[in-house]
Amino acid sequence: MKKEDTSRQQEEGRELEKNSKFSALAWNIIRREPKKIGDILKKRFGISQKRTQTLEEIGKGYGVTRERVRQIISDSMRRISACSQNDPLKEAEEKIILTIKENHGIISVTSLVESLSDGDEIEANSLIFFGVLSNQIIIVEEKGIIKKSWAIQEDVVKRVKEIDDIAKRIFQKENVLLSDEELVKKIFQEYKGSEEESNLSYQQILNFVHTLEQIKKNKLGKWGMAHWKEVRLKGTRERVYVALQEKGEPMHFSEIAKFIDTYNLWERKAHPQTVHNELIKDD
Repeated sequence: MKKEDTSRQQEEGRELEKNSKFSALAWNIIRREPKKIGDILKKRFGISQKRTQTLEEIGKGYGVTRERVRQIISDSMRRISACSQNDPLKEAEEKIILTIKENHGIISVTSLVESLSDGDEIEANSLIFFGVLSNQIIIVEEKGIIKKSWAIQEDVVKRVKEIDDIAKRIFQKENVLLSDEELVKKIFQEYKGSEEESNLSYQQILNFVHTLEQIKKNKLGKWGMAHWKEVRLKGTRERVYVALQEKGEPMHFSEIAKFIDTYNLWERKAHPQTVHNELIKDD
């Protein structure tokens, strides 16, 4: 390795060490790899830059196919994860697994990143790197059931699927938004008398619901099906509808606009005239 390359890597490593935690641990692993492999890993996972690169982009840079890049990454990750003396990996795993345990064995990747990255994109990318690298973390994603999540036991995934099935039945039957307390209570009622009942806690059920793909909480903190207009809030009409439903009584259009702003139902300011125009539209 050239002297200037070594100096550049050392300087980059010191900068990462100073600014973040998981990226510093990732750097300590990657710097042990041959330079070409290390650079490929950094580009693929965005360890030293915010933007991750596709296999095709990386391949073009090195004059190889995307499949060759995939193979290089796969072989390298397998070798790194198999090393029993990999202290940076162990340290990162401990931190991540502790957070997963605190969430009763499963957490969505989005929630995990928000919890551990402090809003830093390179830190978030490094977390993803360790999730893929770890042999202890189970990567879960089941379309229509569970959002991309990380777990530490297969039986937890099974329990989450049970909660998903129960929650969907509840919303299909009730057809109304539910608060945390209302939803958990109804799920408990479904479980009543079963062997699983005594093994579930309020917070456990709530954490499991947070990983579901088709069950979602709206900006007022109420749960419903993700496709419901009261949950997805795509336009003015949906926001007006939620405001009126939450208030439970007629409201002046200026009051509705104020309600929308107060509860941040829109990224931009709600104008009373816009609300008025929506109210007088024919269905």
